[in-house]
Amino acid sequence: MALPLERMSVDTVKPGFKCIVLGEQSLLVQCCEELLQRGHQILAVVAEHRRIVDWCDAKKIFHCADFSQLQDIADCDYLFSITNLKMLPDWLLAKARLQAINFHDGPLPRYAGLNAPVWSLLNNESEHGITWHEMAAGADTGPILVSRQFPIVPGETVFSLNTKCYQAALESFVELIERIPLGSLQPQAQDMALRSYFGLSKRPHAAALLDWCQPAATLNRLINALDFGPYPNPFMLPKIDLGDGLLLARAAAVVDSVSAAA
Repeated sequence: MALPLERMSVDTVKPGFKCIVLGEQSLLVQCCEELLQRGHQILAVVAEHRRIVDWCDAKKIFHCADFSQLQDIADCDYLFSITNLKMLPDWLLAKARLQAINFHDGPLPRYAGLNAPVWSLLNNESEHGITWHEMAAGADTGPILVSRQFPIVPGETVFSLNTKCYQAALESFVELIERIPLGSLQPQAQDMALRSYFGLSKRPHAAALLDWCQPAATLNRLINALDFGPYPNPFMLPKIDLGDGLLLARAAAVVDSVSAAA
């Protein structure tokens, strides 16, 4: 996703900038509320989620389900990609005169790609993070604008970690849009030697089938990493092989060994 070579200086932007926002989850609505509260103008929202569409109707903001419908819309100062999983074409990025900015639910450059919280838990990381970065050629490769780090606690599930990502994303988005008019953002280039990328086809080993030769803590970590709580699991479910069928493992806990009575 290449950006146009010519860009205006960020210093030229004034309070009340114009923007386009793309995404599908409730974080988009919260970020849009922060934009409106600070006097910024949202030219269009691209989303299919019913809640976002209803919010746009209530706010009288133009919305569409596909970014191809933005061909004729006026250029903006900024484009914000928030929980958007689609690669954006060059012509759309070019509509942002100043910057196209993406939210990523993992720390860059170590967790580029999809399902970063899942892989962070599977890799037994002690902390996770989120990143707001410029959009450039290649997925999640642009300079970092704002980021947050937070600890992963014992018993953390991907549901609880996603909740932390949501909160950190909203708090850091406020910082981002407050620093933009001041011209105080200092983009930091990513060290690509540290980059790891998790693509769409990347999945846990053996389709997340529990291997009883592994330590209990490893199995528990796998189950927690695939525990999306009350939300639909978009990734994969951990499974137990019963020989004549499979049993889904929804939750687990590591306990002390108990020997059978003599």
